[in-house]
Amino acid sequence: FFLYQTISTMGSCGSSTEEELTFDLTWTPSELGDCILDLEEKDIEQIFEFDHTKPKEQLIDVLYMALYKYLLSKNIKAHPDVKSDALDKAYKKTMNVKEGDLRNELFPISKWMEEHKIPKSQTQIQSSDFAETIGKWFDEYKNHMNDL
Repeated sequence: FFLYQTISTMGSCGSSTEEELTFDLTWTPSELGDCILDLEEKDIEQIFEFDHTKPKEQLIDVLYMALYKYLLSKNIKAHPDVKSDALDKAYKKTMNVKEGDLRNELFPISKWMEEHKIPKSQTQIQSSDFAETIGKWFDEYKNHMNDL
């Protein structure tokens, strides 16, 4: 999954100089799975919008929020000298533009998880076991795709 987005931001204190930020929106299922496994409880709460459960039909939304957090973290590290509010504003703008593309990249993973990992009788995704279940499924997904 390869995608770069360049955004121009205004210089500090409203000056007219512009700085270009190039956001790396590349990711792999293994990277996202590892990120999910390493999430702290507060991050999972944000991904689940402070609900304890989400309907399993919203798995794509949960995965997108996890990907959003992963890419944000990756780009904060790539731009250590940029003020956090400027980076956050530019990143949100980029993600608003690219959300459809990123969701399309996540769709096959979400569909595979729904068809192969989540029992048909299960109606909810639990925030309490999100990292330990769904996070681990990314490696299984990768292995499944490699076997095809």
